[in-house]
Amino acid sequence: MRGKLPAAVNTPPPTRPVDAPSDGPLGPRASARPARAGAVAWVFGGGFLLAAIAAGAALLAGPTRTSRQLPGDAALGTYATQTIKADRDYDIVDPETTAAKRDEAARAVRPVYEYDPQLLEQARHRLGDAFGLMRDAWNEAAPKTAPAPPGSKKALAAQASALAFFQDRRDDFTKALQAVDPVEADFEEFARDRFAEPTERAAGRLLGWSMGEPLIADRALLRAERERGIMVRAVGPQGPQERLVRDVYNIHGLHEVEQELDAKASELAPELTAPLRRAVVGLARSMLRPNVAYDEAETRRRQEDAAAAVKDSILRVRRGEKVIGDGERLEKSHLRFFEAMRAASGPRDVVALRVGAALLALVLTLAAYAFAARNFRRFRPRRRDLVFLASLLVLALAGVRGCDALADWLRDLALERGGLIARVPVEIYVYAFPFAAAAMVARLVVSSEIALVFTVALAPLVGLSHPQPLGTTAFVLLGSLVAADRVANAGTRRQLARAGVWTGLAQAGAAIAFALYRVGPAALDETLAVAFAAYFGGAVVTPLVAAALLPVVEATFGYATNLKLAELASLNHPVLKDLILQAPGTYHHSLLVGALVDAAAAKIGANPLLARVGAYYHDIGKVRGALYFGENQKSENPHDRLVPSASASVLRRHVSDGLEVARDKRLPRPVLDIVEQHHGTRLAGTFLHKARAHAQAMGLPPPDESEFRYPGPLPQSREAALVMIADVCEATAKSLPEPTPARIAAMVQKAVNAIAAEGQLDACDVTMKDLAAVAESFTETLSGIYAPRAAYPSGTPPAPIPLRAVKP
Repeated sequence: MRGKLPAAVNTPPPTRPVDAPSDGPLGPRASARPARAGAVAWVFGGGFLLAAIAAGAALLAGPTRTSRQLPGDAALGTYATQTIKADRDYDIVDPETTAAKRDEAARAVRPVYEYDPQLLEQARHRLGDAFGLMRDAWNEAAPKTAPAPPGSKKALAAQASALAFFQDRRDDFTKALQAVDPVEADFEEFARDRFAEPTERAAGRLLGWSMGEPLIADRALLRAERERGIMVRAVGPQGPQERLVRDVYNIHGLHEVEQELDAKASELAPELTAPLRRAVVGLARSMLRPNVAYDEAETRRRQEDAAAAVKDSILRVRRGEKVIGDGERLEKSHLRFFEAMRAASGPRDVVALRVGAALLALVLTLAAYAFAARNFRRFRPRRRDLVFLASLLVLALAGVRGCDALADWLRDLALERGGLIARVPVEIYVYAFPFAAAAMVARLVVSSEIALVFTVALAPLVGLSHPQPLGTTAFVLLGSLVAADRVANAGTRRQLARAGVWTGLAQAGAAIAFALYRVGPAALDETLAVAFAAYFGGAVVTPLVAAALLPVVEATFGYATNLKLAELASLNHPVLKDLILQAPGTYHHSLLVGALVDAAAAKIGANPLLARVGAYYHDIGKVRGALYFGENQKSENPHDRLVPSASASVLRRHVSDGLEVARDKRLPRPVLDIVEQHHGTRLAGTFLHKARAHAQAMGLPPPDESEFRYPGPLPQSREAALVMIADVCEATAKSLPEPTPARIAAMVQKAVNAIAAEGQLDACDVTMKDLAAVAESFTETLSGIYAPRAAYPSGTPPAPIPLRAVKP
């Protein structure tokens, strides 16, 4: 019990006796050696269960076949003698298709050409340096004389002298132009013009027209790229800038530009004489350089990157998919599949798969168990629970494997017969399987927290053996959670069927969501078929399988489901009939206790049906010696003839007698637990008080309290705790002289405080908030039972009211 104990209402709560046995979380605490022995048993038992789960996962979640006779390379071109299907998922690399795709990706890369617009500025700069060099030299060396008339001897002599002067410096001119040497006639023309600035500007304009746009050495190189274009990288001070040029004919060729220079010179330099224009054209032609060039290294790098970016071409075959049919011709693609299947069927590969499945099962189980044990307040499975869950997990995996085999057979049958059945989607066979039946059974026999942990561990292991692990895991998890939630506290077959309907609706919605996510709304008919299969598997097959498994589970593990408890709750049960005949007072007391715990259990989240059934049967041991119990006595009290210790022994024995009767009648274990625990280790206080008074009067030592204490164990469940408290409250309420609601409330609170203070609730999961709700519920129920009634007038009951005739 958790929380702080509230103060008692009338008297201080009794303290635990010094010599009382110390209670542990599972009952009376034994010596250190038995405790260590129990811990060792838990360790070995848990290890065995984990080993069983791992072995089951390795065998049932791994591959089904490890070897097969598959055709080799020599069978190429022959015909298959059998139908071969994949026994697992395969992703096979296709080298031929991969190479073809990489070649195609490399060919798709556009060639890269480098465009250098700075070549024009460099050419103009060289032109200016060369002309400026010659002008500066002449201006320094030429005599400062008046110009002679044109055609005169003096003028001709001066011209010859100037020509000789510039010829002597021709090498300097060529160096300034960077190895561009104009022809003799053109140089002489520039010399006669004294390398004038107008001539220089005319040559610069001509260079700007010819090199101002992209210019390639041979335009024929671009002919092959006229469909897809080229990538042109402009080199500049801020780095290369790339653009796509689709119309490659916008790039001029060097030969075409050279042919147009004469005509363009007349347009750009009309002020020059014809000989000088020819010289300018000749100089521009000799300085002309293509500014666009094919970048072979960059193109090759991009092609290699594009080819490397192409992933391996994967041929995917899913488990159960046909690789080749009987009578089909063997092609290279088939041989590649067979090679991969042989490689995956090797001993090392199979061992790796099985070890991986086993490790996954271990990690899932341990992680889920550790998380629940640390964070879930009500998660306290017993050994029987763990054995049951491990068995159910392995059984579920075996059922999945059987479903897969059935699906393979149905798929083969559909392919053989053809027609409408051949069009049935493969997913139908998967979604129609009752995955949620295991979670439904688990929730019917154990708590919701334990069922949740079981579902979390089961779903990934089921998804591990399917072609789409993630989708199957989510589908199984969703259906199992809804099934476990809706089947909680189901006490009739109708409630079980209703839980199946909710499960089917959830699974159908999940199937539609997965189909829309994977293929979209195109395949509407296939999506609806899969959704119907999912609904049918959840709404029809799942409840039927769960109903079939429940009797086996109850008989094998001793569980009491609500369906079984509903049978025990019938007042026509032979045990209760025997109780009403042998001990009618105890029978009436048990019914009242059942009414108390039924209402209180619903308020604190316990199982009302289990609590009520436990209350009905908690005192069945009183059929043996019924007259020794006050509720069955009429006049004589047999205890008047017994010493207090003997009377206490008779009272305590009704617990062991009840266990014998319950075992003889094959009552389920939870009911036996309530019969055994409903008194805990409390004292038979009345007889202990008599024994103490007698010992004091006779001068004897005080009696041993162990002779007056019930053997226990303490209540281990909330239902057993409710029966303990209700047993005390109902018996005490009968002795109240005036059972008013206030007195009943004080009596109930006092009983709750006393039981809690004695530590009787330490081993069960009951909080102080729960006890407050229990006290309130007991008060309401007892006030309704023992409410005072108004006296009839004159001591006679009222006359019956005549019924009026009802007109048709």
